Amino acid sequence: MEPIQINVTVKLDDATQAFLSSLFHGTAQPAAAPAPVEQPKPAPAKPAEQPKPAATPAPVEQPKPAPAKPAEQPKPAEQPKPAAPAQSSITIDSLRELAMTKMNAHRVEIKQKLTELGTPSITKLDASKYQEMFEFLKGLE
Repeated sequence: MEPIQINVTVKLDDATQAFLSSLFHGTAQPAAAPAPVEQPKPAPAKPAEQPKPAATPAPVEQPKPAPAKPAEQPKPAEQPKPAAPAQSSITIDSLRELAMTKMNAHRVEIKQKLTELGTPSITKLDASKYQEMFEFLKGLE
């Protein structure tokens, strides 16, 4: 991309040039005051006659807004209930034993389920997922 160069020429009167020159060159030179330019004074304008307003109509009553109702609070979303209560009898050892019996025939499916549950192995499976994994292993034929 090429740089853009813009040249600007500004015509300044002598006093302004001397002032700017003193700012940038560090020398303060008193600028001679330019002769005041006489401006012609405009003639005073005649005030325009304004028409008299017609009889003012009676003020129109604005309808009053209805009192604001308090905003309804959204109901908290109901927590989905688990399909079956978690059985405390399922342990990591029982899951590992069941997985070992199914591993040779269903290795790919078991690995996919573990990935879906967010763990690399049954040993690192969260205790809250034991029931789901147990049912999945039982469903494999």
